[in-house]
Amino acid sequence: MIEGNITWYGLNDDLLSARINKNIKTYLKNVEFSDVKIRVKNNEEFTAHKVVLTSNSSIFKKMLTTDMKESKESCINLPELDSDTVNELLHFLYYGKLDKASDNSAILLELVKVADMYLISDLKHVCDALLSRLLTSKNVLSLLEISGTHNLLIVRQ
Repeated sequence: MIEGNITWYGLNDDLLSARINKNIKTYLKNVEFSDVKIRVKNNEEFTAHKVVLTSNSSIFKKMLTTDMKESKESCINLPELDSDTVNELLHFLYYGKLDKASDNSAILLELVKVADMYLISDLKHVCDALLSRLLTSKNVLSLLEISGTHNLLIVRQ
C-alpha cells in the first residue's frame, strides 16, 4: 500500500494567458518566425506574424488566407500609411496597447482610419477614448466630423 498526499492547485487561466501574451510580445521586434511583411510609405518594410494579424482582423485574415495577392506574396502593401502609424498598429496588435500615440492626435486619427478599414474594433475603441481626452476648442469641429465618419461614440458624446 502506498500512502501520500495530493495537492491540487488547479489551473490558473490568468497565469497561462499572461505567459502566452508575454511570449507573443517578444516577437514584435524579432524577425524569427515572421511570415509576412508590411510595406508602407517610402517602401519601408515591417515584419510580422500572420497569426497575430489574422487573429485581430478579419480583413487581414481574408487577405492572408484566400487567393489574394497578399497571401501569395506574404506581403501587405499599405502605401498610404507612414512608419509611425504602422509601428503603433503593430505595437497594439502584439501588446494590446498603444506605445507613443496616446497623446498624439495625428497618429490616433490615422489609427482610427486603419481600425475602421481593417475592422480592428479594439483599436478603434482605444483611439476613440484617447481622442475624447484630447478634445479642445480648436479641434472640436474636426474631431466631431471624424467621429461621424468613423462612428466614434465617445468623441461624439
